[in-house]
Amino acid sequence: MSILNKRIADLTDADKKAAAKPLGTSQRPYPMRYQEETTDDKGRKVMVSRLGAIRSDNDPLLVYSDRSYAEVMGILMRDMPVPSMLQMMRDGFHMRRPGNKRTIMYYVGAPGMGKTFLSDMEARVRDKRGALKIDCGKKNLGELLFEPVLDFGKDRRFYDEFDNRLRMFNDAKTDEQKARIFHPHSIAILKSHLGSALVYEDGQYAIDWAATGECLNTPGGQQLDARQTLAIVSEGLLSVAKKEGFGHMASNNLGIATQEGPLIRAWKDGRELILDEFNRAKEGTTASLHTVLQFLAGEIDSVTVENTLKEKGEEGQFYTFRREDQKLGFFVSATGNSEEDGSDVYAMPQSVASRVVPKFIPVATIEDWQHRICQTMTGLPVSTLYRASEADWKKNPEVFRQKLLEWRTLGMSADEAANVPELHTTLLRRWEDVLEASEKLARFYYSWSQVVNPESSMHRSGSLAQLMEEIDELYNAKVSVDFRKVILHINEALDRLPAASSGDLSQGIDGGDWNAAPALPTAKDDEDPARYFGTRLVSVILNHVSGTTVEMGKTNLYRQIMQLATDCGLSAPLLQEARASNRRTIAGLLDENPYASPVPEVKAGLIRDMLCDYMRTQDRRLSKNNDELMTVRNVMEALATLEDAPHVAAAPDIGAEETEDVAEAAAPERSIVVFNDDLDFVQAEPLVRAVLHDEAETLATEAPESAPAAGALLSRTTVLYGLAAPALREVNLTAIWNDALSRSGLANSAVETADAPDSVAIAENRSQSNLAVTTLVVGNDNGTKAQSLHLVWNKAQDRLLVVGDGALPARVKASFANTNVQYVDRADQQAARKTEAALRVVVGNGMADAKLADRLKTAFLLRNGLDSVEEQEAQGLAELLVRRDLKPFIANYAVKPA
Repeated sequence: MSILNKRIADLTDADKKAAAKPLGTSQRPYPMRYQEETTDDKGRKVMVSRLGAIRSDNDPLLVYSDRSYAEVMGILMRDMPVPSMLQMMRDGFHMRRPGNKRTIMYYVGAPGMGKTFLSDMEARVRDKRGALKIDCGKKNLGELLFEPVLDFGKDRRFYDEFDNRLRMFNDAKTDEQKARIFHPHSIAILKSHLGSALVYEDGQYAIDWAATGECLNTPGGQQLDARQTLAIVSEGLLSVAKKEGFGHMASNNLGIATQEGPLIRAWKDGRELILDEFNRAKEGTTASLHTVLQFLAGEIDSVTVENTLKEKGEEGQFYTFRREDQKLGFFVSATGNSEEDGSDVYAMPQSVASRVVPKFIPVATIEDWQHRICQTMTGLPVSTLYRASEADWKKNPEVFRQKLLEWRTLGMSADEAANVPELHTTLLRRWEDVLEASEKLARFYYSWSQVVNPESSMHRSGSLAQLMEEIDELYNAKVSVDFRKVILHINEALDRLPAASSGDLSQGIDGGDWNAAPALPTAKDDEDPARYFGTRLVSVILNHVSGTTVEMGKTNLYRQIMQLATDCGLSAPLLQEARASNRRTIAGLLDENPYASPVPEVKAGLIRDMLCDYMRTQDRRLSKNNDELMTVRNVMEALATLEDAPHVAAAPDIGAEETEDVAEAAAPERSIVVFNDDLDFVQAEPLVRAVLHDEAETLATEAPESAPAAGALLSRTTVLYGLAAPALREVNLTAIWNDALSRSGLANSAVETADAPDSVAIAENRSQSNLAVTTLVVGNDNGTKAQSLHLVWNKAQDRLLVVGDGALPARVKASFANTNVQYVDRADQQAARKTEAALRVVVGNGMADAKLADRLKTAFLLRNGLDSVEEQEAQGLAELLVRRDLKPFIANYAVKPA
């Protein structure tokens, strides 16, 4: 027998010690609110509430439970109430201690703020059975003591016949067979008379007999009491039985019996009872509970109640609550909404309110919002756990990371732990990003909830007077923002919905036969849910904002909330050209991008996997097991060597007196890092350096060097892998650009526009716009022909456009998709349109600036050109980037290692 089902009077000291689980000790503190006296800005003494922790070995909070310590702590860490309600939780557990006579708590507050969440959590922590939950909306509260039910005792055969016939109906294969068992009209009668008690799931019908007393509402949506409901249910059952030929089993009438209600059952079973919507019960029925509430409040030690629902002529039913029979697990939690929430919420009589003493839920703070956001995203209230012991966790961030992962599954069974969403563990490993993102989201949700509520402190202060014409109580009731919205939005963000794209990216409309379904890829990309979780969450929130503001004609409100969205990091601020922003957006914080991971092992693992993929392009017979081809340790050692060596050799120190012509100075040797394609030596040297040979270095000299042969050039695939691999990309992008055009003097003679100085700077990656353009000449994969890779780089936002020939290898494509790289294949029929769209992504709003667009085009033409100058002048940068007949006249070659 569970210790919760024992009478408190019978508990031994050993029983109490076994049941008591300490919460909040010196080495295991538990977050808790406390009050502290301070002075305000006018020097007046005020009491403020702060987040601290219980840290007492002598006097911790004791939770009496039949669960193990690990189970108790796991639930309390994961399902912790928001900070504003922590003291209520503490008081609730304290009231559940053995010997306390007061066994009822009543929580009152706005909807969606966590009243039922707290009550349910307290019950689950103590009792594996959880709580009995009763919706009191329009319910006769006398039914909590004695409730009417169908009298199954009179003749169970009648009800069994319904169950048997429904099973046969479900098993029937054809409509004709089904009609012989239950006529369609009979099913329609059952639906109308049984309501939600006729369950239909997965094409199967069944009757939930236990729910027949609470399954019907009036046409206006108000719940009927149990006796009214059962009368309608009985009428429907009799009608169907007579129609189907077994009405004789009911003896012409169905009986209604009365059984002990949920309050008595919870008392007998030593179980918790939750009375939801307590102040929405049927008015005038609280009188039946007055003496019981006296007992629950601890005012009296015995009370006898009578069944007030009995029919005339029925024998009276009585039950006596005695204090000496109280069991450890019994407790009642009632919840109710504020009276302002609607006309169906009524004020409790003073005789009731004085006994249950409501605990009023305060308005949610930003701290509360952040707590619930973290809890919903990760399964743990990361922000509250961190701030309750901030000094310790600041010193030991890695320990906090490990504890979060431990707490997430603490006390769970193996099956429960296996079902923890991967997104939770992914985000917990990045708790610093979660903390920052949740703080931004909390400020947004808090402000949003204030803006749409005409009674909020923001409106009372007069700061939102311009919105009063668009907001009223009716509108707030429709679109109120509470914790349920957070849960809704996060759940929606976990779904991958078909995404729309710009018409500019059209692949063309199929003009053929539309009678047959189109061919789709056989292997679908199973995206990690965490990859674009932040992006999807922001999209869900902003779509909700749009749908409840501008689409309802509330344009001023839309502008106000969208300004909040920008201020809180849901959308990036508008940037001119490619200026950097040090403000991280919520999408950037929550999107899981392993390619941008600062963890060395993660970065090296990705490079190793890409290297193995590259090796298989050289020899398809190689093993599919990456561990057999290359170890992560080998790659980490190669990266360490890479970091120690400069990518540009030092230029000789030549004084002005030694030469007046800078072009004659020896140029520094530049190189990029690529994967070793020599399979015999790749284990010893996974990464190798390839020299960049720029014609600008020698064209202005008396003896220009000849261009490398196509066979001597790095292949397009090799260079693309070098741009796709984490760590290598950063090194290579820096090395590709140089100042050879300026040093040679070639740029000055080639450009004659007023924008020439900045165009040269863009071509050499030293422009204040943070934009850079160039062309790299590589070989095709057969080594028989040279081809161009055009690059446009937004250095500040690290966005890159690559235009080349041919499709991307799968690994390179995946990396580009995860690292802000846009790739366009010149052979694509929509190449020009895609390039134009990609430029808008990479360059940003600057592409709308005609002068900047002209400078970018001029910079590109410093190394490339068409045979027709007129045609060259008429085309924009996007069109030039994809021209197959464009020729590099000052080429920068990527040459294979010797």
